[in-house]
This record gives sequence, structure tokens and C-alpha cells, in this order.
Amino acid sequence: MLWEGNRQIQEYTDQLIFTTVYDQDSFEPVSRLVQSRDKDCDDLKIYHYHNNHLGTPQELTDDCGNVVWCNYEFAWGGTYQSYYKEQSLNDITIKDYELQPIKFQGQSLDIETGLHYNRFRYYDSDVGMFISRDPIGLLGGNNVFQYVPNPIHWVDVLGLNCTNNTKTTKNTPDTTTGIGYGVNDPPVRVQGEWSKQDIYNGLMGRTPKGLGSPDLHHAHQMPGSAIHEVLPDQHRGNKALHPNKFNQGVTAKMRQEDKELHWWYRAREQGADDIYPHLIYD
Repeated sequence: MLWEGNRQIQEYTDQLIFTTVYDQDSFEPVSRLVQSRDKDCDDLKIYHYHNNHLGTPQELTDDCGNVVWCNYEFAWGGTYQSYYKEQSLNDITIKDYELQPIKFQGQSLDIETGLHYNRFRYYDSDVGMFISRDPIGLLGGNNVFQYVPNPIHWVDVLGLNCTNNTKTTKNTPDTTTGIGYGVNDPPVRVQGEWSKQDIYNGLMGRTPKGLGSPDLHHAHQMPGSAIHEVLPDQHRGNKALHPNKFNQGVTAKMRQEDKELHWWYRAREQGADDIYPHLIYD
């Protein structure tokens, strides 16, 4: 295999070379090239991807526009209908999983296990979850085996942290309306430079003052929901973020425990392991 950063761009068999061309700065495939490993043979076949709104391949056409491969999936990636018209190059048969191994963005089919290789871990489309814990811990979300909250709009191209792939600004975080701060929205983070003191405070479970001492907001006031960072003057007393007259079970003890754990992981995200290695424990 040949990689370009985290993107797999070439695979080799005994006789053939398969090359994937991606959209710029993306994991969404555009075309698939097949050529012989025989240096005396310059034959080349080019196929074109037709993807859905998530960038998942649904059809592959040859240079004449004929559909040679198609695959329609359930929401979590399991196949419910597929088709393959056998292809060949110089009388060498091309298997369907060789011609088109890509599943969700960033995933490729592992033919031996039937799982989807997602760079940092493996995904099982039968259960809609990863088979191992998230390498970045709770930074990727409260459920360390979860693929995404909603497979219709989200993708996780590396198996680390999911993103909303919907090309829209409807869910842009807005504290005046509460949009973007829901249970299914990506966790909002206050951006800014962390000082060493901020990182130390984070390891101690304290709020980083350099960022404006953000509050932590439980989405929809629900325990176990997404936790968003919100500046105090935009959070406290904000009815758009607190539509319920009473909280939905978030206790003072839970709030304190979530705060300590949240800032602990955020500090590690900012390089605490290198700056204060003697304070790191698991």
C-alpha cells in the first residue's frame, strides 16, 4: 500500500496497481485507476465515482459511462443491494473488492475480517460501532465505541473524532437561539491559546482563565449528553440554552465530576503530556 498522509492512495496485487484519486483536501474519492505492474504494458483503465451526500461511493462507471459497480447501504454502512460487472485488464480478472474497497469516507474494506479499516481502528457495520475504544479517549465523545451520533449527516474519517458532513450553516452554534448546542451537535469548544498555567489548571480540573473561564453546558440540560463550552456571560441565565424550567437530572456532584474530567482531557489535548508528564496518569 502507498499512503499520502492519512489517505490510502495505492494498493498492489501480484499483477495490478490500483490508484485512488481524491477530491482536494478531502477523503471523498473521485476516480479509480487500474494498471498493470508489468513495465512493458502501458494499458490503463479509469473509473469514476458517484457518491452520496456523505461522500460514500454508490456507483462506479467506466470511461464510457457504464455502471460496473454499485452498492447501496443501510444507514450504518451494511450492504442491502449490490452489483458488479466483472472487469479485467490484459485478461487479468479484477475482483469487486479490489476495484472498489472504499466504504464510508476514510474507510476501506478488510476482506479477511469483513470489517472496515478506519485508519486508527476498525468499524463493524453490522452493529454500527467501532470494535475498540477511541484512542483519544473522551475527547472524541462520551461513547468511546460510537461511530457518529447520526450516520445520515456525520462521518469519522480517521476513527478518532466525528464531524458533521452536511454542507449547511443551519447548525452553526448560536447562543442567542441555542442552535448548535444540542445533544446531537458536535461539542462546541472555546478557541484560544492555552498558557502553561491554563494547562496546569486543566489537569487540576480547573477552568482555563486564559480562555475566559468558560462554563460547561450539558446539552438540553441532560446528564450524559454532549458538553459544550460557553463563556459565562453567554451561558448563565440564557433561556435559549436552558429551555427546561428544571434541569433534567444534572446534579451538583455530576457537574463537578464532569468539569474535572473535561478539563483534564482538554489539557492533555493541548500538550499536557509533554509539559507535565509527572502529572499524567490513566
